[in-house]
Amino acid sequence: MWNEKECGRCHISPLVAHIMSWFTEETICMGCSAKEDEIKRKMKEHGLNPNDYEGCGFIPDENFFVKENLALEALKDRKDKAKTTKEIINMINRSIEVSSNEHIMRK
Repeated sequence: MWNEKECGRCHISPLVAHIMSWFTEETICMGCSAKEDEIKRKMKEHGLNPNDYEGCGFIPDENFFVKENLALEALKDRKDKAKTTKEIINMINRSIEVSSNEHIMRK
């Protein structure tokens, strides 16, 4: 039986209905659970399987989707061009910097 009195994420209290987070070991309220369901839906839209991230220890965000998709593309590319892991990491970091700069420029 759970003894938590508040949501482990948004700290709403009292915690009337609760569930364990899909991604972390937190006990969360139903509102935070609905937000996790939205994240899992977005993961599917990005071609990622939410089941692969159950209990991963973090809450995926938009940067995660970008990094994960770049990593998957790089791994596919690696098969063709035999890139090293360091080259893949550098490519991902450069792509993140470019997309971050583009985001800043749009504001």
